[in-house]
Amino acid sequence: MKKKKSLFYRFSAKRSFLETDLLSGFTDIHSHYLPGVDDGFQTKEDAINALDAMIDVGVKRVYLTPHVMADLPENYPDFLKERFLNFQQDAPKGVELRLAAEYMLDADFFKQKQAGLLPIGKNYILIEMSYMYPSPELINIIYDLQVTGFVPLLAHPERYLFMDEGQYKMLKEKGCKYQLNLMSLSRQYGERVFDTAWYLLQHGMYDFVGTDIHQLRVFLHNMTHLKLTTKEQDLLYNLIRQNERLW
Repeated sequence: MKKKKSLFYRFSAKRSFLETDLLSGFTDIHSHYLPGVDDGFQTKEDAINALDAMIDVGVKRVYLTPHVMADLPENYPDFLKERFLNFQQDAPKGVELRLAAEYMLDADFFKQKQAGLLPIGKNYILIEMSYMYPSPELINIIYDLQVTGFVPLLAHPERYLFMDEGQYKMLKEKGCKYQLNLMSLSRQYGERVFDTAWYLLQHGMYDFVGTDIHQLRVFLHNMTHLKLTTKEQDLLYNLIRQNERLW
C-alpha cells in the first residue's frame, strides 16, 4: 500500500527502538515462547534465555500465543495448558505469563471453538490467515465470534498481501481489531509490509501491538536497526500503552 506522506514522516533525528523506553513495562500480546509446539522456540532453555533478555529491555507481561491450526493437530486447549504449566514452573520470575493462542482461520477453526478458545484478556481472540489469499470463512468467523461474546483481533494485518485500503476499512467497520507486529516497521517482512505498517500506524488503524517473537536474535537485530523520530516514538508509545487493557 502506498503510504501517505506526512510532515514528520522519518525526517527528524532518530533513535534506535531499543535505545528508547518503549518496552518499559511492556505487555506483549503475541509471542511464540511456548517451546516445541509450533515454529517458535523449540527448547525450554532457548525460551527461558529469550525471556530473560526481554526482561532486560523492559518486558513485564507476556501472552504466549502458540499457533493453532490443522497442521498442528495436537494444539488443542488441554495439550497447550499442560505444556504451559510445565514451562511456567521454570520460567523467569521477572515476567508474568499467561496462555492464549493464535488461531488460523482454516477448516479446523470451528472444531477448536467447540473445544474452547484461549482468549487474550477476557474475550479477545487472536486470528490469522494465509498471507497470500483471504480465508473464505473470514466474515463468517468474525460474525460468529462476535455473537458468542468474543472480539476478533487480526494479527499483523499489514502482512496480508491481498488486502487494500478498502478491505482494511471494511473489516474495521465490522468490528475486527488490528494488532501490529513491531518487526513489520523494520522491513523484516519486506518493503510492502513495511509501507503498509507505517501507513496503518499513521492513520490510527491499529488497536494493539505485539512482538510475534519466534527467535530472539531476529527480534533484537530488527529492533536495534529500527530508527524512530520523536513523533514516531509518540505514535508507538500511545499504541503500546493500549496493550495494558488486555491483562
